[in-house]
Amino acid sequence: MTSEQLQIWLLKNYGAEKFKPGLERVTNFLAKELAEIKNLNPKIITIAGTNGKGECSLTLSHLAKMSQQPHVLWTSPHLLSVTERFQNLAGNIPVADLESLVLGVDSDAKRENVGLSYYEILWVAFVRWGIKQKSPLWILEVGLGGRLDAVNILDADIVALTSISRDHQEFLGPTYRSILSEKLGVCRPHKKLISSLELRYLREKVAAFTKTFSIEWMDLFESQELNSKDHFSARNRKLAAKIWIEAGFKLQELLEFSLLGRGETWNWEGIDFQFYGSHNPDGMRKLVQFLSANFYNDSKEFFHQIWVAFSDRSQSDLQVMSQMINHLGTVGSEIAFTQFNHPKAAGMKWWKEDEGSSSKFVHEWKELFEKLEKNKYQKILVTGSYYFVATIQAYLSELDPHLIKR
Repeated sequence: MTSEQLQIWLLKNYGAEKFKPGLERVTNFLAKELAEIKNLNPKIITIAGTNGKGECSLTLSHLAKMSQQPHVLWTSPHLLSVTERFQNLAGNIPVADLESLVLGVDSDAKRENVGLSYYEILWVAFVRWGIKQKSPLWILEVGLGGRLDAVNILDADIVALTSISRDHQEFLGPTYRSILSEKLGVCRPHKKLISSLELRYLREKVAAFTKTFSIEWMDLFESQELNSKDHFSARNRKLAAKIWIEAGFKLQELLEFSLLGRGETWNWEGIDFQFYGSHNPDGMRKLVQFLSANFYNDSKEFFHQIWVAFSDRSQSDLQVMSQMINHLGTVGSEIAFTQFNHPKAAGMKWWKEDEGSSSKFVHEWKELFEKLEKNKYQKILVTGSYYFVATIQAYLSELDPHLIKR
């Protein structure tokens, strides 16, 4: 199978990716593998948080690659290929290897009558792959929450907590306290927790929790290694650097580098497309603050166009996020809200035109390309759902497989 065919097979056989809480099902299914991992005794770093955990995880993998440190990385969701979820020193897993792993897990699950979810079949495949790699370092990004996420069947030596805000409240509860509690569920007594929590209230709760369970805790705001002026990407990368040092590795200079869907620029027909996925209100707020800041935009040159489509969320969340985007348009950007085809995409029933806003709604996102003037320099921001970012990137790759990426 190609990567696209494997994705189609997964959707057909396991449905859309939805959170299926509970650890007993996967723990029992992986009993043999868990014993093997105990014998291998890898160092395990688990990254939790509302926003930033993907960038933190990928930065840790980048540091490992810079040092030629053997490792395996589990991350989700994927953007262009399901192979992105399985990474090591060589990069993404070859699709043929992933196909073999997934079909093997599928066969075993059917034989043992175990009902795995989309996320869980991939996670089980990753665990088996990690064992085959005999990697001394496992970097694991939590999918949702922490306490009831399948990643939590493995005991972390170091937990990273990137941020806390309201998201997935139907599973994690409506308050910062309940959400924090779910995230802290991946911690283990007598192990390490490293966080970057700006809100003092959260740090006070973490201090009490870590004292109760004898967890060694450090926070980058508490130690003043971070401050409120540090933008979101800098926070995630500084947190990753701190984790790397605390894990016992030598930190090399962390040079500028781009991550898929997080600040990349692709040039097509003389037009720069800049990609920043941001899937919830807190993430969008931080993105708008970052893009509006003088250190990012000191030349006052801004985006000629902003293309936006969201993942499915509450109507109030979507309207709040659209208002934030409209704030970016006050400097003259043309803003187009649109929709795309994906199981997790939001429809447009929430759309409500703001008075005084120049934003518009475009029913078909490909119309945005049709209206572009080729070879006339423009700077276009593509934001909102990471799945929308992936949709645009996939289309650009079809138009020109050799376009310039930086």
